[in-house]
Amino acid sequence: MTRLRPHLFVTVAASVVALTLGPSGWAAPQQPEQATTLPALQQAGQEIASPEAQVRRKALRALRDHGGPETLPLLARLVGDPELDIREGAIQNVMRTYVHPPVHQSIGSAAEAFELARLHDQPWSVPPELSTALVKALADNAPSVRRDSAYAVGIVLRAPVPNAVAFELVASLS
Repeated sequence: MTRLRPHLFVTVAASVVALTLGPSGWAAPQQPEQATTLPALQQAGQEIASPEAQVRRKALRALRDHGGPETLPLLARLVGDPELDIREGAIQNVMRTYVHPPVHQSIGSAAEAFELARLHDQPWSVPPELSTALVKALADNAPSVRRDSAYAVGIVLRAPVPNAVAFELVASLS
C-alpha cells in the first residue's frame, strides 16, 4: 500500500494543477504564436485569390508548411483551382491534416492515407466548404484528382452528411 500512495499523490497533484490552470492557463503561452499565425493565413488567403498560378502555388506551400485545421477553409478554395498541380496538392494537404502517419513513416499516396485514416479519430469538424469542394472534385477532368478526392472524401466525411453534400455526391457519381 505504501508504494501506491506516492503514485496516487502525484496523480492527484497533477490533476489539481491542470484544473487550477484551466483552459486559460494552458492557452496563455500559445497566444503570441497565434498572433503570428493569423497574418500568415490572411496573406495565404489573399494569395489564393491571385490570378497568377505561381502566387497560388506559394500560398499552397505556405498552407502545407503551416498545417493544422485552420488551413482547411483555404485549402477548400484550392481544391477547385484551374491548375492541376494545385488541385492535387490541396487534396494531399487536406489528407495530411486529417491523417498523421506513424513515427518514421510517410504517406506516399491517397490510398495509404485512407488505410491509415481508420486508425485515427477525427479531431475536428469538417468546414462545409471543404466537404463541398472535395465532393465536386469527384467530377474533375483529371483522373488523379478524382481518385485522390474519392479517398479524401472517405477520410474526411462522416455520416450523416448534410443534404447539400449528399446531393453533390450523388450528382458527381452520375
